Amino acid sequence: MPRRIFLSWSQPLLPAVVEQLCMDWKDGALDLSNLVAVVPTAEAGRRLKESLALRAATRGTAVLSPHIITPEVITTWALAEMPPAATPAESLLVWMQVLADLPLEEFGALFPVPPVSRDASWARSTAGEMIRLRHRLEEGGRTLAEAARRLGAAHPEAERWNDLARLEKRMLSALKKAGLTDAITARLAAAAQPLLPPGVTRIVVIAAPDPVHLVVTALENFERLGVAADVLIHGNPEEADLWDKWGRPVPDAWSSRVIAIPQPEERIRLLARPTDEAAALLAAMKEAAGLAIGSADPEIAAPLESLAAQNGVAVFDPNGLPLATHEVTWMLNCLTNLLRADSAEDAARLLRLPDVLAASAAGVSAETLLRDWDEFHQAHLPRTLHDAVALADHWKPRRKDRDPAMKSVLIPVLHWLQDQCAILRRAPSSDALYGFIDALYAGRSFPGEQDGALFHDALQLWQETLDALEQAAERTGFKMDTVALLETAQHLLRDARLYPDNELNAPVLSGWLELPWLDAPHLVVAGLNEGMAPDSITGDPWLPDSVRGLLDLKTNAVRLARDSYLLTSLIECRSAGSVRLLAARETSSGDPLKPSRLLLRCPQEELAARALRLFPAEDMDEVRPSPPSWHRAWLLRPPTPDPDAAVFKKMSVTQFSDYLSCPFRFYLKHVLRMEPFDASRDEMDARDFGSLIHDSLQALHNDATVRDSEDETALAAFLDETIQTLTAARYGREPTLPIVIQLESARKRLKALAGVQAAARADGWRAEHVEVSFPELPDSSEPVELDGVLISGRIDLIERNIRNGARRVIDYKTGAKGTEPDKAHLKALRGAAGGDIPDWQLCSHDGKVQKWINLQLPVYAWVVSRFGGIGEVQACYINLPPATSDTAVNMWDTLNDELIASAMNCARGVISSIRQGIFWPPAKSPEYDDFGGLWFEDVAESFDPKLLEQFRELRK
Repeated sequence: MPRRIFLSWSQPLLPAVVEQLCMDWKDGALDLSNLVAVVPTAEAGRRLKESLALRAATRGTAVLSPHIITPEVITTWALAEMPPAATPAESLLVWMQVLADLPLEEFGALFPVPPVSRDASWARSTAGEMIRLRHRLEEGGRTLAEAARRLGAAHPEAERWNDLARLEKRMLSALKKAGLTDAITARLAAAAQPLLPPGVTRIVVIAAPDPVHLVVTALENFERLGVAADVLIHGNPEEADLWDKWGRPVPDAWSSRVIAIPQPEERIRLLARPTDEAAALLAAMKEAAGLAIGSADPEIAAPLESLAAQNGVAVFDPNGLPLATHEVTWMLNCLTNLLRADSAEDAARLLRLPDVLAASAAGVSAETLLRDWDEFHQAHLPRTLHDAVALADHWKPRRKDRDPAMKSVLIPVLHWLQDQCAILRRAPSSDALYGFIDALYAGRSFPGEQDGALFHDALQLWQETLDALEQAAERTGFKMDTVALLETAQHLLRDARLYPDNELNAPVLSGWLELPWLDAPHLVVAGLNEGMAPDSITGDPWLPDSVRGLLDLKTNAVRLARDSYLLTSLIECRSAGSVRLLAARETSSGDPLKPSRLLLRCPQEELAARALRLFPAEDMDEVRPSPPSWHRAWLLRPPTPDPDAAVFKKMSVTQFSDYLSCPFRFYLKHVLRMEPFDASRDEMDARDFGSLIHDSLQALHNDATVRDSEDETALAAFLDETIQTLTAARYGREPTLPIVIQLESARKRLKALAGVQAAARADGWRAEHVEVSFPELPDSSEPVELDGVLISGRIDLIERNIRNGARRVIDYKTGAKGTEPDKAHLKALRGAAGGDIPDWQLCSHDGKVQKWINLQLPVYAWVVSRFGGIGEVQACYINLPPATSDTAVNMWDTLNDELIASAMNCARGVISSIRQGIFWPPAKSPEYDDFGGLWFEDVAESFDPKLLEQFRELRK
């Protein structure tokens, strides 16, 4: 029976432990080398060692430290005497091989639905799940087979557990065949026959409130072997029944025990989100000396460090940084995806990394390369790196600052990356991969020693894991190429962390289990929410809470007892100090949180008031929701327009509609030359789709052999072949799936158009001019000009009827719905809506006052009537909507000289307004908005138009 020693709550835990360990110390150095001290966490062990050294220093001597370990290390010395067990890499590969060869039909209870694909990814993820399950069972001192026997045939999931036991048996057999020993079986054996280091005669379990069953088994076996064991419990001896013999809180005793929180109205705060809790922690650090901070919620660390940095304060998180967030991992993940799928998207991700870019093309600036890539990607949308290389070889950037004869810098870079991938795919070992990494990072400099150390640690973790996997593959006979090697390493490293040093000796954000080891008189603890304190497990598909109790695993009741005890201990040992407790109502992503039930462990007469405080009305200031993550921090100030901007001298036909839609958005698009950009786009946008169809039709009208044909079949065949050729030239032979779908839509539309074209030819219509660009016109020496401004545009088609000499201007429309020309250009006003609309934008049409929203066809008609002696010109749309039955010629029968004159008057009004610098105010809700991502909620309230208004005054 271990000796229980109670350390009174009259003082904090750490000084009480040091005092107890030093009780028999007389003269000379403090010799504790015969002692194994079991502490709950590594941070607790570090604090204990530091405090012992300080105590010895006060007496001018030294301390021979005990063997300070965390509970799970207690089997280490026995394991050292056993044959080496399989490494995590070896265990994973054996499991994967067993699963790959498994006759699934014989394991119907475990795999009732066969996997969609029994590939390496399925084997790896399933193996990982089996390994995690066995590790959880190990805490209770059991294997899968022992768990199945313990649950018995009457258990509802008995068949599934029997399948798990048979699967485990296959895995153990495979391990043995490879000459390996199961690590879990070895640890269970080590707990049954534990050993201590030479010279150790005593074990002290120090305030470890929840050692797992396997550790307790080892402790009991040490006791049977005659090893003296003490258990130090932070608590009052008169309440000894609250703990079992190993210092674990008794669940029944703690399930409803009152937790007396002094001055709860002041010391319990309910805040909106973790960010607000972080702000409260930071404020407390600034206000008080002798204060420590901690959190049961790991989500608080990131906002706390960010806020601290903004305020010139340092905070240290001993939990470290996930390796998954380090740049080395990001690079290797991108490389893995590229090697697996040859994705152009992953190639782009790699090329955006400065080290990759530097290794690929010395002397090429990142800006130049990435600008080329973005332009190339928007033009060709390559699906694979192979397609990108093929398409880039024939592509030239259109930028004005480049020599038209100069090839893009993108070409050699893409070839380099393709060559590197080929080398890595063919490589029989990791040597080529290490060569690639070395080429990237050789000579890398870092802004500080800490950054360099973390980078080195990240590389070392990856190298050790890759080496371990290669050795495991050689020993087990498991075959892996470079992709499989990297993917399996990612799996093994998914939970790995990097641990920076606390260089600035900054205040530490302690975790929940480390809080009892803080001796500061004042403590502020965040994250007092359900699922964090008390910790709990819900929804475990293998080990629900009812099963965990049967298998000697920690249940939620055990966790609740532990956390009830920890909170009580934190409060009780600070009678001369204070403990403040913070809880959030939502996670950072807005998911609801419940305050911890520990905060409701108050006397019955206080419960109602406490509950109202923890579940308050929505309008309480303290718990009002935080602002959304994207909010207006300041007003954007648009710069003064350039007086020599192109729009003051030349305007395209489409620019008129942009201005009529919204003057401010016109300013962003055509004065500042801003445009939206989507780097991940994998399909044609509306402009690309329309351009593809227009180019196909242009090819038809320029081909003398078919352009006048009345044969619908021949026209359809020509258009179909043409658009497929154009698509292959632009997007490669294997375009993305969205482009394939869009191509099919385009082919169907062109097939329907062939019928319309054949009918028009039968009616005498012939193509007279194709893709007429102006301001320079065919058969005309004078450019198109209006009020001193050049007017530019491109007319899809001008047709002439050989029977009656009529001419018509045609514009092809590929929108989702067929468009009537008059409705696309004019919009009826409702009520008094025309009050803010200038007179030049209004016209009388169809018996009512309407406003111009588009000037395209009237301007086209006006332009065409100016050259070649042409008189009246008709105008129409040929609509090619997805519903091919609606493909038709839509004439604007009411477009007459009066309407054209009104449209040109509107154009003059637009030109005059632009010259005057009228770009404000913005329209509230235009039909299309390319700039919605620039503002929040209301565009007018997001900008300060001061400079625009000053420019307008100068233009008067």
